Amino acid sequence: MQIIPAILQSDVAKVAEQVALAATDSELTGVQLDIIDGQLAEQLTVTPYDLIEVDFGHLKADFHLMTQDPLDYVWEILAQKEHLPVRAIVGQVERMSDQAAFVKAVREQHWQAGLALDVETPLESIDEDVWEQLDQVLLLAVPMGRQGQSFDERVYGKLHELARMRADLRLDIEASVDGGVRPEQMAHLAAHGVDQVCVGSYVWQAADFGAAVDELREATEKL
Repeated sequence: MQIIPAILQSDVAKVAEQVALAATDSELTGVQLDIIDGQLAEQLTVTPYDLIEVDFGHLKADFHLMTQDPLDYVWEILAQKEHLPVRAIVGQVERMSDQAAFVKAVREQHWQAGLALDVETPLESIDEDVWEQLDQVLLLAVPMGRQGQSFDERVYGKLHELARMRADLRLDIEASVDGGVRPEQMAHLAAHGVDQVCVGSYVWQAADFGAAVDELREATEKL
């Protein structure tokens, strides 16, 4: 199970600082950049354009778009693709105008395409004809838009349902969970078939970033 540090910032200098800190861990493969437009959620963060001068080192970038229509931000990322080491783009479905168009636009760039669901949003919100084109489903375990919230255990029910769908439909889709994750959830998430966890406040607020990441890794083995 991969650990992906999640970065939610309105200050690009703070983003660069956190990326540099994540890059000190050679086992980490990437970071998640949370992009919020102040409309779908109250926060207002940096934009993809703001990040073109950030040095990502060996890390790839996953963009989590919590925006009014994520497809608009796909075009912004595409315009800066020479400067951004994109691995995946994941968009919230709640106000997405066209899920198929979003997934198609992302995959045409040979990036991983994902759809994200807020705590209250059911899996049925993903269009039936999109499932086979998805690379990732991201389930939020906190209401979108703020770090530091408590983990909502209702996500386990969604993970059980997602695992059943992946098996029944023979889908090769990554299951990701984001929000409120601490060491005490890691083994349970692994047991529910989660491929990656996106962790924000637990690692960024720790006195020792590396030690916090190691605690998450070690906890994965303890059910």
